[in-house]
Amino acid sequence: KVGNRIIESTAIESITIPKNVEESDWGGSNGALANNKQLKEVIFAEGMKKIPAYIMASEDYTSYVTKVEIPESVTEIGYEAFYSSENLVLGSVPSKVEKIGYSAFEGCTAVTEMNLPKSMKEIGYSAFEGCSNLKTVKMAYNSEVEYTAELGDAVFRDCTSLNSVGLSENVVSIGNQIFSGCTQLSSLE
Repeated sequence: KVGNRIIESTAIESITIPKNVEESDWGGSNGALANNKQLKEVIFAEGMKKIPAYIMASEDYTSYVTKVEIPESVTEIGYEAFYSSENLVLGSVPSKVEKIGYSAFEGCTAVTEMNLPKSMKEIGYSAFEGCSNLKTVKMAYNSEVEYTAELGDAVFRDCTSLNSVGLSENVVSIGNQIFSGCTQLSSLE
């Protein structure tokens, strides 16, 4: 376990989180890597199974991280893992991810597209809420393995640039207000 704001106000520009880190402490939705103006890159070590909840959450501070490396070994992204990481540029999640926790990418305003793998089974509420520059979402269909996928409440709420969404045929449940406030949404499959 790592505490919150462990490298606050340091000159560290890049950090590797080892695979044995399973938890990140938090303080008011501020995680381990919050409040570091120099930090631009976060690498999660190969072999990691779950991105810890709150690890990069930055509710009270601006996150300057632009690049994140998530290994193919990851199957779950914890809740609020990247919450309010507003400079993060990420276009997809690894091919084995099955679950994205609630508010995992909420407020990630630099994200413009999101490609979700065919392994996806659950996306928690508000997972991408407020990603105001997110334009397209594509969720791959898995015809080889029979399983179902569920999308929680408000997953894409207030994604004001979102114009195209392609959901998988594996989706059997869509929560309340999932596209509420998506004023540009014109294509939904």
